[in-house]
Amino acid sequence: MRESAAWRSQAVADDDMGTRVEHVDDGRTYAHAAAKYQQSVEKAVKAVVVILRHAGIMAINQPRQHRIDMLVTAILAVPRAGVPRDPLERAHRLFSAAVRRDIRALDDVAPAWPAAGALHAKNTEYPYQVTAVNWLPPADASTFTRGDMKRFRYTSRRVSKELDRIVDALELLFP
Repeated sequence: MRESAAWRSQAVADDDMGTRVEHVDDGRTYAHAAAKYQQSVEKAVKAVVVILRHAGIMAINQPRQHRIDMLVTAILAVPRAGVPRDPLERAHRLFSAAVRRDIRALDDVAPAWPAAGALHAKNTEYPYQVTAVNWLPPADASTFTRGDMKRFRYTSRRVSKELDRIVDALELLFP
């Protein structure tokens, strides 16, 4: 199995698991599902990065952080070929301002260590601070809303499915 195929396979598995874990009427499940939706998008984007890196088009290594938008920015910086059905042109259409906002919303709930003196931010894994003395677990029913989950689920499906098509096209160009 190629590395890009492994990333794609795990992206699909993460999206499927997000759907299985998310119970619409139980807000305590939302943090777990949100984590899987974030991971699904991250791994789908990394599949594209892997292909472009192996083709010698992109010199970025896989970062050890969960900042999807940083990778999207790098993908969009790759010059387009200007040929019909150019997969990178499809990526530009996919990553509209609205989709990038949704990706940043997923980035914002990925676990990250706070800056010195800052509160621990809301995330999908670790207790976070509402105030300096008030902490909540991500699994608290009030942490994520149904609206958040709809947005995360939709972003995961849309980005993963379109990137699947883009990866297929890139693999044909760069076998």
